[in-house]
Amino acid sequence: MNVLISGGSGLIGSAICDWLFYEKNDVFNYDFKTRPYMNNLDAKNPLQDLLSCDLCNLPQMDAFIDCSWPAKPSDQFKTWNTVVDHFKQQGHGKMILFSSIYGHKTPDFSI
Repeated sequence: MNVLISGGSGLIGSAICDWLFYEKNDVFNYDFKTRPYMNNLDAKNPLQDLLSCDLCNLPQMDAFIDCSWPAKPSDQFKTWNTVVDHFKQQGHGKMILFSSIYGHKTPDFSI
């Protein structure tokens, strides 16, 4: 299975990436930071450009997992709409929006 994960270098995302990789899936990490053994996609490039790029040679994605924390919620909605449109074009795909209750607040690790 080909899985695109946004925010795959964070605490939650890296654990999901590792598990998916261990289970023999092809993992594509869309983040600003890279991870070893993953197919890393630089988040400086708009996701829409990467998914529609003929030269990028990306396989069809079977699933998208969002573990990112965007600076603006509108960026996250734009990403979700891009993925939904991509899945509609290819005729299949699953989308998982993963988050934590601490996702939109500066962490206090003393808790």
